[in-house]
Formats: sequence, C-alpha cells, structure tokens
Amino acid sequence: MYACGTGTIGSQLMATWTYDELIFQRIIQLLDFYINKHSKALVVRFDLTFPVNYAPVVTNDIISSFTQKIIQKYKRQGLNPYYIWVREQNSSDHPHYHFAILLNGHKIEKFYHVFVNAESLWASTLGTNVSGQVHHCAGNNFYKQFSNGIMIDRSKEDVHMAYNSVVTQLSYLAKAKDKRDYGDPWRNFGMSQLY
Repeated sequence: MYACGTGTIGSQLMATWTYDELIFQRIIQLLDFYINKHSKALVVRFDLTFPVNYAPVVTNDIISSFTQKIIQKYKRQGLNPYYIWVREQNSSDHPHYHFAILLNGHKIEKFYHVFVNAESLWASTLGTNVSGQVHHCAGNNFYKQFSNGIMIDRSKEDVHMAYNSVVTQLSYLAKAKDKRDYGDPWRNFGMSQLY
C-alpha cells in the first residue's frame, strides 16, 4: 500500500476558505486509491459552466450525463478513468461544476486532449455548439499558483511534491463557499466508486 498522508497538504488553500471536511476526505481517498492502483497517475482539473441564456438547471442530470460520456471515452482508450465533481452555485441562475479526472499515467502523458474532449462532450451534453464553457484551471490570475495535468509517479523522487500539488489543486473542490444546502434535492458532489 502506498500513501503520502495529508500532513500540511493544501496549506496554501486551507487558510483561505472554510472546507467541507467530507469532500476533502473523499478527495484524499480517491487520490490514494488511484495511486495505489496505478503507480503513475495523470490528474487533470477543469470547470464546467453554462451559457448565459441556458435554461435554469435544477438537477444533476446534466453532470451525470457528461460524466458518463467522458468516462466511457477514456475507458475505451484503456485509461481507467476515475473522477470527482462538485456543484457550486451562488447568485446565478446556473450552477457550475468543478471536475477532476484521473487517468493511468503509464498509458498517457499529455493532457490537453482532456480539455478538447471535455469541451466537445460538454457542448454535446448541453445540446449546443457554444464553446468557452470549459475552463482549464491554469494560467490566469486566479489559478496562477496551480499547475494542471500533474503526473504523480511513485518511482520519482518528487512524488510527494507532485502529490501535494494535486491535493492543493483539488482542495479547491472542497471549499464550503457556494455549496448550497437549502434542502435542495441534489447532491453537491459525486465521484467514482472505489473498487
């Protein structure tokens, strides 16, 4: 069994927001499970948003459909995909989703195709051809401290640094802010079953 443990991981973000401890624990469980299963794991995070004129969204049917499509795509490629998503909504008519996918790093190293596939599959799920609704979570002012497409390789000396970078990146999914809980009938997060 391999485990990096939690220690001070995510410390850059942990002081910034209040966190949902259950979601954070599930992120760690998913990550540890996956890197025990695959000694190399590619982790890619992105955000999914809705076009402004899209009908209000009141269920998780759309994210469930998208998840099924992207997981099926990467399963067909033999990449053993696992995922986690969270739903957030503040004052807008639409929620947005933070999504992370883990892929077998022995079979894939480049990650930009994940964004291309996510864009195509999200548009298909929404029934539109509008682009720009998938955000890459890197390279702008808000995400400047994040890397994306991080490879965790247990055979490398920097495995703990890579693991901590992924946890810092994914800990954002566990922030309590904008996780509505007003007796809503939908869940705020979903993830792969660990088996």
